[in-house]
This record gives sequence, structure tokens and C-alpha cells, in this order.
Amino acid sequence: MLKFGIITGVDAAAGKVRVHFDDDDIVSDWLPVTVKNALKNKDSFPLDVKEHVACLMDEHCENGVCLGAIYSKDVKPTGGNKDKWRKVFEDGTVLEYDRSAHKLTVDAKGTVDVKATGAVSVDTNAAATVKATAVTLDAPTVTCTGALTAASISTSGGGDITAAGKITATGDIKTTGGDVEQKDSIKLGTHKHLGVTPGGGTTALPTP
Repeated sequence: MLKFGIITGVDAAAGKVRVHFDDDDIVSDWLPVTVKNALKNKDSFPLDVKEHVACLMDEHCENGVCLGAIYSKDVKPTGGNKDKWRKVFEDGTVLEYDRSAHKLTVDAKGTVDVKATGAVSVDTNAAATVKATAVTLDAPTVTCTGALTAASISTSGGGDITAAGKITATGDIKTTGGDVEQKDSIKLGTHKHLGVTPGGGTTALPTP
């Protein structure tokens, strides 16, 4: 028979709860909680004490199963939108998908970790924005296949910057402790000129 009650105890490790049934004023034995998967794939998200639940019990209320939580007159669904799947956690973290707007929202109040043993790919037909106080790319190589625009570029630990194409700057290019060297070893700061004559003449090509 179908019974409604309030959870009084939770055994998260076993996936069981104890339920107080108001109509009989009794507390059940430990009842297993139904989940979507429990063999090869496993769901684990314990119910809470004081959760309003529905249970399927035998006629003596000795054995049964907790079917899951249900809303009540005092606890209503958040969102209230037929097109939204929404998960709200106690700390305020929200997972939401709006099928009418085709929008997935993840609002995490703490740290987010993404770990994979294989490749990770992010593919979008629109612009992607990463906004943070700092971003670290910890990899032996970083490849940019398109144009790269940066307000400022600096390296630490003696790292090199290599460009296969032309570098254009609208401001000054300065070196501190280094030099600017052409492909045939002509250095801007130390090269010499040949064929120098006094007056209005021009110099020859630099000497490496």
C-alpha cells in the first residue's frame, strides 16, 4: 500500500532511510530508496532528514521501499517552468537547462573540477568567454590556430615566445637585458655599419 511520511533517519552508505508515518504514528524499519541505477551505473544522492516521501509498504508496514521525495503544501518546486530542468542544492548551487531557450546554466558556489583520462573538446558556433582573476594553462605546448589578440604578453621562468608569422606592434618594442636579432645574426643593439662617410651620405648594410 502507498504511504506518505517524513524521514527520521538516513543511512547514506546503505542507501536506506527510516520514515515516520503520521496516520499510524509509527516509524518504519530501514527502507531501501529507489534509484535510477544501482548495478553497473550507480546513483548516489541521499535524501535528508525531514524530507517528505512516498513509500510502498506491505499491509503490516513491516517491509517496503521508499519511492522518493515529494513536494508538499509547504515546500514547492523552484523555477515553476514546464520547460526547465532545475537542480538546486542547499548551498545555492544551481544546475539548470531551459529547453525552450536551449540554454544550460551551471551556477556553482564553490570549486568546479573537471577531470578526464582522454581528450576534452569544447566546440561552439558562437564566441566563448572565460572570465577569471587568473588563468593558468599547464601544458608542454599551447597551440593557437587563429589570430591571437592580447592586451599584454609576458613570460616567466625563461619561457620563449615563437611566432611563425609576422608580428605587428602599434607601440614600442623594448628589451631588458636582451637584444633584437635578425635572421642572419644582425643584432640591433651591437651591429656595426660599413662605408660610413661624413656629411649627408648613407651607411651600407649592417655588419653582423
